[in-house]
Amino acid sequence: MSKPVGSVNLINGTISDTAKQSLTPEEFGGVEAWLERKQDIDRRKRQLDAELFSTTVGNMIQWTKEASADEVGARAEDILFALKDLQYAVAARAKEQMAA
Repeated sequence: MSKPVGSVNLINGTISDTAKQSLTPEEFGGVEAWLERKQDIDRRKRQLDAELFSTTVGNMIQWTKEASADEVGARAEDILFALKDLQYAVAARAKEQMAA
């Protein structure tokens, strides 16, 4: 049976000191290798999501035409919130690019 020995921050890739101290060098190497693979997969997924975004938006537009008003209404807040977040992120990166 396994038991937790520490934690890993999946966003920034840091392994907790507790985990570092609790794992053997071989186990720690395995965790590092797994974390690198996971981060690479996540990075590639984000890249693919960005490349497919316009298709996804087109599909969402079609869905809003086909779905019931209740279905669209149930998801409207989440969709609009995500689009607003995207708008801010793109604007911030564009501002950085213009300043460079």
